[in-house]
Amino acid sequence: MGSQGSTAKLKRVLGRWDLLWLGIGQIVGGGIFVLLGVGIGMTGRSVNLALMISSLFSLVISIPVVLIGGTIRMRGGLFTQCALFVGNRFAGFFLIVHLVMLSMCAMLTIGFVYYLESLVPGVLVYKKAFAIGFFTLLVATNVLGVKTAARFQKILILSLALAMALFIAFGIGQIQPGYFQEPGFMSKGLLGLLTAASILTVSTMGATDIINFGAEARNPTRDVPFVIIAATFVVAAFYALLSTVGAGVLPLAEVAGKPLGIVAKVILPTPLFYFFVVGGAMIGVLASLNAIISWGPKPLMQACDNGWFPAKWAAVNDRFKTPHWLLLGIYVIGIIPILADWNIEFIVNYALVAMRIITLFLSLAVVRLPTLLPDVWARSKYHVSTPTLWVVALLAGAATLVQLALLVANMDGNARLGACALVAGAVVFAALRGRKVTMDTCYEAA
Repeated sequence: MGSQGSTAKLKRVLGRWDLLWLGIGQIVGGGIFVLLGVGIGMTGRSVNLALMISSLFSLVISIPVVLIGGTIRMRGGLFTQCALFVGNRFAGFFLIVHLVMLSMCAMLTIGFVYYLESLVPGVLVYKKAFAIGFFTLLVATNVLGVKTAARFQKILILSLALAMALFIAFGIGQIQPGYFQEPGFMSKGLLGLLTAASILTVSTMGATDIINFGAEARNPTRDVPFVIIAATFVVAAFYALLSTVGAGVLPLAEVAGKPLGIVAKVILPTPLFYFFVVGGAMIGVLASLNAIISWGPKPLMQACDNGWFPAKWAAVNDRFKTPHWLLLGIYVIGIIPILADWNIEFIVNYALVAMRIITLFLSLAVVRLPTLLPDVWARSKYHVSTPTLWVVALLAGAATLVQLALLVANMDGNARLGACALVAGAVVFAALRGRKVTMDTCYEAA
């Protein structure tokens, strides 16, 4: 089941509530405060329905991870899952995509500064300095220990929940009559609804990343499945109410494609509006960023143990039991795009396509549970019959394939070329480097 590596040195200190805060933070980001307007432009006031469909998509795609995460502790998170269920070189492919996805840290940090500009005009003149400063603070928090990061996350999520609750409470009574009437509802038909649901999946997925805390969770097979499902449901409920207010107070022409702050400025008293911007949008960005920094190093630690990268990169700090060198690596990945003014949104979109391909393979590979882990699977409280397992795999695979198709359809030619280049580069890395590694999947029956 795996020898003792760097991930075995991590503290198993995360309980169910710690994981829940991190899971909610991973799903909810400042993106919903912008993407909601995009969704309204695609489907009108049925954006709430689009978000519910999106959440359902996310839950269906999550079921294979729930079954696997409820059966074994995977110390290397998704890296372990890729290696165990698909193959060693597939794990190498995942590593490159994972590293590129970490550039999302730069996108979120810059997004935080743009929100700050709405409160403190002139901040953008010093955009890079502010972005690097906030990013430095979050990375430093994670160096102090994952438990410290989880406590910080709890504060962020409580603030975010209060901001959303105020927006809903003040706006629900201001929704205009005829909300469910055409042409405002389902404004672009079924295709518009499904396209909006696909785009908004960016704001409803993410809970499955909690699997990357397998090495630090006290009881992962109990808590990881619970958190994946609970976090998705909690966020979906907030989103349903938030989007109904966001689309129902002002005329659609005034909110389509626009950030949620436009509605907030109308329905909230000025002091609460400022709190909404800070405690909602800005804190949402920080919560997502904090979650990514927390789980980001874990697959890389296992990769270092297996020889994909130098083993010394996975060194764990004696005092805080955190992977300080890999956290420094994430810090570098985050600040280089900021300093170089790269278009991070395009890079992240390439990685999203590649990540959907990975999810597709992992969804289908769940059918290997009975043959790969027959004894452990037989004892799992999530055990289902083999035909049911095939149904789960096919449903999750189909949902992922639909998302992948819609994601590619919404890209231009250059973006598709970029995604193909990333996939090709990851394949070449996996093929070449994979010859020199000694794989150790590092899972435990927990």
